[in-house]
Amino acid sequence: MQRVIHSILHEALALRLLTLGIYPGKKIELIRQAPFRGACYVQVDDSVYVLRKEEWDAIVFQEINPKDGIS
Repeated sequence: MQRVIHSILHEALALRLLTLGIYPGKKIELIRQAPFRGACYVQVDDSVYVLRKEEWDAIVFQEINPKDGIS
């Protein structure tokens, strides 16, 4: 499922994600998640990243409605 990043809650995590090119307004897709809510494999643009659970949880998303674009 593809989503748009609305904001990042924690400043320290936001700085780390910004250096990776993960910032508000970017589309992000969850590819898979490790068992027991572990690390998340995500795709942003043409790059694939592994985010720790706390990094994933710090991101506030805006869902994308496949029919209408952003909801």
